[in-house]
Amino acid sequence: MSQNIRTNCLNFSSLLIFMLFFQVVSLGQSNKAKAPEPPDPLIEQGKKIYGGVAVMAIKDGKTIYQKESTDFTINTQENIGVASSWFTAALVMYMVDQGKIKLDDKVGKYLPIYDKYAKKYLTIRHCLEHTTGLEVEKGGIQKVFQKTKFASLEEEVDAFASKREIVANPGEQYYYSNIGLNIAARVLEVVSKKSFDRLATEKLFRPLTMKKTSFANETTVNPTSGAVSTAADYCKFLAMLLNKGSYNGKQVLSENAVATLLSIQSNSAKLVYNPRGVESSGHAFGSWVDDKVFYTPGFQGSYVYLDTCRKYVAAIIVKSNPKEEKLDYYRQVKDTIDPLAGSCQ
Repeated sequence: MSQNIRTNCLNFSSLLIFMLFFQVVSLGQSNKAKAPEPPDPLIEQGKKIYGGVAVMAIKDGKTIYQKESTDFTINTQENIGVASSWFTAALVMYMVDQGKIKLDDKVGKYLPIYDKYAKKYLTIRHCLEHTTGLEVEKGGIQKVFQKTKFASLEEEVDAFASKREIVANPGEQYYYSNIGLNIAARVLEVVSKKSFDRLATEKLFRPLTMKKTSFANETTVNPTSGAVSTAADYCKFLAMLLNKGSYNGKQVLSENAVATLLSIQSNSAKLVYNPRGVESSGHAFGSWVDDKVFYTPGFQGSYVYLDTCRKYVAAIIVKSNPKEEKLDYYRQVKDTIDPLAGSCQ
């Protein structure tokens, strides 16, 4: 009996030693598997410039590239600068889809103050094309980001009508500024009887499950450059455009609306001003266009784009830095992602 007990104890001890050895080996392998990846040179470069950067690219519903700073991820919310304009243009097309407005409607139909100050020929299309012909404050792209002195979008847009001179006939000159998009956004407020930020949330961000994207602001809403978003959120919006207005089986915008958004505009207008770095680029509703790539430049903010040639979308979101305009950095990131998306189709 004692011999059996002794034998069993020896067998149990051997089993225990084996299990402990296996656990140590497994733990070592687990720790080895969880070793942090070495810093990505491109992300480190972006972090030095902006303090933080997150990059996400999606094709066919799958993530093909994702890199981020340790303290600035694809879910970090940040002001996105002129990338906000694409949302505003999309909202205008949503209202066109609903039959609430037409692109060639006169602004004065909804904002009578424009008729009062002899600006009755200005249309919503002119506003989206940046061909309003209204006088623009000097300062170029800096004025787009300047905090408004007005208490509301209504007050600002009324001031455009009453205080800005007509320097060209509508449709004749292209001059990039915040005037046109902000006028169009005010029209949407009047038509919907809702604030612009609420309309954006209800009709665009909520259907796209963009939970960290908003135009809500402590000061006056700025439809041209005042939204906050994340890399993950913005890719949802771009994926919807690439998928002809559909997202998760739901048609957010009509195919015709998306086709209009992704068409070069202002071909006949004389180019007077385009921001530095995109002087020769074409312009669509809410974006610029180069070689079948629709994008918003990273002026003091983030760079997002839709590559219709390689059929993928990407968002490069950075910490806002008004002293930096590194367009070459964004293009370097795109050059890194392009091979992963395959050749042009």
